[in-house]
Amino acid sequence: MKLEIFSDLICPWCFIGKRRLEEALKSIEQSFPIVWKPFVLNRAMPESGMERKVYRIQKFGSLEYSDTLDLQVSEAGKTCGIDFKFNDRSPNTVLGHKLVLFSEKKCNQNDLMESLFQAYFCLNQDIGDKNVLAEIAGKHVLNSDDVLSYLASEESQHDLDSELAVASNSNVNAVPAFVINSKLAFSGAQSPSTIKDILNSAI
Repeated sequence: MKLEIFSDLICPWCFIGKRRLEEALKSIEQSFPIVWKPFVLNRAMPESGMERKVYRIQKFGSLEYSDTLDLQVSEAGKTCGIDFKFNDRSPNTVLGHKLVLFSEKKCNQNDLMESLFQAYFCLNQDIGDKNVLAEIAGKHVLNSDDVLSYLASEESQHDLDSELAVASNSNVNAVPAFVINSKLAFSGAQSPSTIKDILNSAI
């Protein structure tokens, strides 16, 4: 049984969905190997990122509506132990996704995702910065020099493009999206009980 999760590193519901999945898995006897896959919410994001307020106004139409959505996210986060502290900047997540791809067979990818989500949503770190990513990677038995070399390589871009094509071919249009045995099972940060029922039905 293979579980793939498509997400973007600046998607708060992906962080919440991760925590809810982990809660659901506590009461399921069968283990699910988890692989994290990339999905880029804003492909037009400048390489250096942009001011979060500007990005959110462009995306949602007004700062007031953005603030309402942030409040909803904060309340949902509290239910699964996340204290959201929204960053002042929205980063370009391409390098972060490349790091996640690099890590797939080299470390506990789920733990790395936790660190990346924590870095952006709770510690106000710039996960669009290659040096920040290398430092995080180093805490997960990944060689920082190897990480930096991969992030700068043509291979990493080829790998990312290939995986983004997989998302498209899997009918992933929003994240988080959960794919079981190569078939889209559900999208969104569903409740732990709902996730448990879906996973049990797939066993």
